[in-house]
Amino acid sequence: MALPGISHRGITLRSSNVRMVVRRATVVALIAIVLAIVYSVSQGLRPLIVYSGSMEPTIPTGSVVVVKPTSPENLYVGDVITVNRPGGLGIVTHRIQSMQVVNGRNVFQTKGDANDFPDPQLFTLEHQAGRVVGRVPYLGYAMVYASSPLIRMALVAVSVYSVLMVSSKRRARPSALGPGEGGRHA
Repeated sequence: MALPGISHRGITLRSSNVRMVVRRATVVALIAIVLAIVYSVSQGLRPLIVYSGSMEPTIPTGSVVVVKPTSPENLYVGDVITVNRPGGLGIVTHRIQSMQVVNGRNVFQTKGDANDFPDPQLFTLEHQAGRVVGRVPYLGYAMVYASSPLIRMALVAVSVYSVLMVSSKRRARPSALGPGEGGRHA
Protein backbone atom coordinates (compact mmCIF):
# COMPACT_ATOMS: atom_id res chain seq x y z
CA MET A 1 0.00 0.00 0.00
CA ALA A 2 1.46 3.34 -1.02
CA LEU A 3 1.56 6.22 1.41
CA PRO A 4 -0.42 9.27 0.39
CA GLY A 5 1.70 12.04 -1.04
CA ILE A 6 1.92 14.63 -3.75
CA SER A 7 3.34 13.37 -7.02
CA HIS A 8 4.79 15.64 -9.65
CA ARG A 9 6.89 14.37 -12.57
CA GLY A 10 7.68 11.13 -10.84
CA ILE A 11 8.70 12.76 -7.55
CA THR A 12 6.53 12.04 -4.53
CA LEU A 13 6.55 14.51 -1.66
CA ARG A 14 5.18 13.30 1.64
CA SER A 15 4.31 15.66 4.46
CA SER A 16 6.87 13.88 6.67
CA ASN A 17 9.58 14.68 4.10
CA VAL A 18 8.51 18.31 3.94
CA ARG A 19 8.52 18.58 7.75
CA MET A 20 12.00 17.04 7.88
CA VAL A 21 13.30 19.54 5.32
CA VAL A 22 11.74 22.44 7.23
CA ARG A 23 13.25 21.23 10.52
CA ARG A 24 16.68 20.83 8.99
CA ALA A 25 16.45 24.26 7.34
CA THR A 26 15.51 25.74 10.73
CA VAL A 27 18.53 24.14 12.39
CA VAL A 28 20.83 25.31 9.59
CA ALA A 29 19.41 28.84 9.85
CA LEU A 30 19.95 28.89 13.63
CA ILE A 31 23.53 27.69 13.22
CA ALA A 32 24.14 30.34 10.54
CA ILE A 33 22.80 33.05 12.85
CA VAL A 34 25.04 31.92 15.72
CA LEU A 35 28.09 31.79 13.42
CA ALA A 36 27.30 35.26 12.05
CA ILE A 37 27.08 36.65 15.58
CA VAL A 38 30.35 35.01 16.64
CA TYR A 39 32.11 36.29 13.50
CA SER A 40 30.74 39.81 13.98
CA VAL A 41 31.89 39.98 17.58
CA SER A 42 35.34 38.62 16.70
CA GLN A 43 35.72 41.33 14.01
CA GLY A 44 34.58 44.14 16.30
CA LEU A 45 31.37 44.64 14.33
CA ARG A 46 28.38 46.01 16.18
CA PRO A 47 24.74 45.92 15.07
CA LEU A 48 22.64 49.01 15.78
CA ILE A 49 18.97 49.69 15.15
CA VAL A 50 18.03 52.86 13.24
CA TYR A 51 15.12 54.62 14.95
CA SER A 52 14.67 57.68 12.72
CA GLY A 53 14.19 58.42 9.06
CA SER A 54 17.06 60.89 8.71
CA MET A 55 19.01 58.52 6.41
CA GLU A 56 16.09 57.43 4.22
CA PRO A 57 15.90 56.11 1.57
CA THR A 58 19.47 54.80 1.95
CA ILE A 59 18.78 53.39 5.41
CA PRO A 60 15.06 53.07 6.20
CA THR A 61 13.70 53.48 9.72
CA GLY A 62 13.79 50.11 11.49
CA SER A 63 16.91 48.91 9.69
CA VAL A 64 19.90 47.32 11.38
CA VAL A 65 23.24 48.85 10.48
CA VAL A 66 26.48 46.98 11.08
CA VAL A 67 29.16 49.31 12.36
CA LYS A 68 32.92 48.68 12.33
CA PRO A 69 35.29 50.75 14.49
CA THR A 70 37.45 52.82 12.13
CA SER A 71 40.17 55.35 12.82
CA PRO A 72 39.41 58.92 11.65
CA GLU A 73 42.31 58.75 9.14
CA ASN A 74 40.43 56.01 7.28
CA LEU A 75 37.15 57.91 6.96
CA TYR A 76 36.22 59.86 3.84
CA VAL A 77 33.58 62.31 2.66
CA GLY A 78 30.55 60.22 1.69
CA ASP A 79 31.11 57.51 4.33
CA VAL A 80 28.16 56.80 6.62
CA ILE A 81 29.34 56.83 10.23
CA THR A 82 27.87 56.36 13.68
CA VAL A 83 29.16 58.74 16.35
CA ASN A 84 28.26 59.79 19.88
CA ARG A 85 26.48 63.11 20.07
CA PRO A 86 28.11 65.69 22.34
CA GLY A 87 26.64 66.00 25.81
CA GLY A 88 25.54 62.36 26.08
CA LEU A 89 22.59 62.84 23.75
CA GLY A 90 22.89 59.38 22.24
CA ILE A 91 24.31 58.35 18.91
CA VAL A 92 23.66 59.43 15.35
CA THR A 93 24.23 57.64 12.04
CA HIS A 94 24.78 60.16 9.23
CA ARG A 95 26.90 60.70 6.16
CA ILE A 96 30.17 62.66 6.31
CA GLN A 97 29.60 65.85 4.35
CA SER A 98 32.95 67.51 5.02
CA MET A 99 36.04 66.97 7.11
CA GLN A 100 39.11 68.91 8.13
CA VAL A 101 41.96 68.85 10.61
CA VAL A 102 41.79 71.64 13.18
CA ASN A 103 44.64 71.94 15.69
CA GLY A 104 45.68 68.37 14.92
CA ARG A 105 42.18 66.98 15.52
CA ASN A 106 39.83 65.44 12.96
CA VAL A 107 36.61 67.43 12.68
CA PHE A 108 33.64 66.09 10.72
CA GLN A 109 30.44 67.72 9.49
CA THR A 110 27.65 65.16 9.00
CA LYS A 111 24.19 65.24 7.48
CA GLY A 112 21.32 62.80 7.23
CA ASP A 113 20.43 61.98 3.62
CA ALA A 114 16.79 62.99 4.25
CA ASN A 115 17.67 66.18 6.12
CA ASP A 116 17.71 69.57 4.42
CA PHE A 117 20.59 70.91 6.48
CA PRO A 118 23.81 69.49 7.98
CA ASP A 119 23.92 68.59 11.66
CA PRO A 120 24.37 71.72 13.79
CA GLN A 121 27.30 70.27 15.73
CA LEU A 122 30.70 69.28 14.40
CA PHE A 123 32.11 65.96 15.54
CA THR A 124 35.66 65.78 16.79
CA LEU A 125 36.92 62.23 16.50
CA GLU A 126 40.12 61.60 18.37
CA HIS A 127 40.03 57.83 18.51
CA GLN A 128 37.50 55.93 16.43
CA ALA A 129 34.10 56.23 14.82
CA GLY A 130 31.85 53.48 13.59
CA ARG A 131 31.77 53.19 9.81
CA VAL A 132 28.59 51.58 8.53
CA VAL A 133 29.73 48.49 6.61
CA GLY A 134 26.35 46.84 6.11
CA ARG A 135 22.64 47.23 6.60
CA VAL A 136 19.56 45.04 6.72
CA PRO A 137 16.35 46.96 6.06
CA TYR A 138 13.57 46.55 8.63
CA LEU A 139 15.34 43.84 10.68
CA GLY A 140 15.43 46.26 13.61
CA TYR A 141 11.67 45.93 14.04
CA ALA A 142 12.06 42.17 14.52
CA MET A 143 15.01 42.69 16.89
CA VAL A 144 13.01 45.09 19.06
CA TYR A 145 10.08 42.66 19.09
CA ALA A 146 12.40 39.74 19.89
CA SER A 147 13.99 41.65 22.77
CA SER A 148 10.82 41.12 24.81
CA PRO A 149 11.55 38.45 27.47
CA LEU A 150 8.39 36.53 26.61
CA ILE A 151 9.22 36.45 22.89
CA ARG A 152 12.84 35.43 23.62
CA MET A 153 11.64 32.52 25.76
CA ALA A 154 9.27 31.43 23.00
CA LEU A 155 12.05 31.61 20.37
CA VAL A 156 14.38 29.55 22.55
CA ALA A 157 11.62 27.00 23.20
CA VAL A 158 10.82 26.66 19.49
CA SER A 159 14.53 26.31 18.67
CA VAL A 160 15.11 23.63 21.31
CA TYR A 161 11.95 21.81 20.21
CA SER A 162 13.10 21.85 16.56
CA VAL A 163 16.52 20.47 17.43
CA LEU A 164 15.01 17.76 19.64
CA MET A 165 12.51 16.75 16.93
CA VAL A 166 15.23 16.43 14.30
CA SER A 167 17.47 14.37 16.58
CA SER A 168 14.60 12.13 17.79
CA LYS A 169 13.53 11.41 14.20
CA ARG A 170 17.05 10.24 13.42
CA ARG A 171 17.07 7.81 16.36
CA ALA A 172 13.54 6.51 15.74
CA ARG A 173 14.06 5.86 12.03
CA PRO A 174 13.60 2.07 11.45
CA SER A 175 15.86 0.21 9.10
CA ALA A 176 14.42 -0.65 5.71
CA LEU A 177 16.11 -4.05 5.91
CA GLY A 178 14.66 -6.78 8.05
CA PRO A 179 16.50 -9.17 10.40
CA GLY A 180 18.95 -11.34 8.54
CA GLU A 181 19.12 -8.80 5.68
CA GLY A 182 21.65 -6.50 7.30
CA GLY A 183 19.05 -4.63 9.36
CA ARG A 184 19.30 -3.74 13.05
CA HIS A 185 17.99 -6.02 15.78
CA ALA A 186 16.28 -4.57 18.84
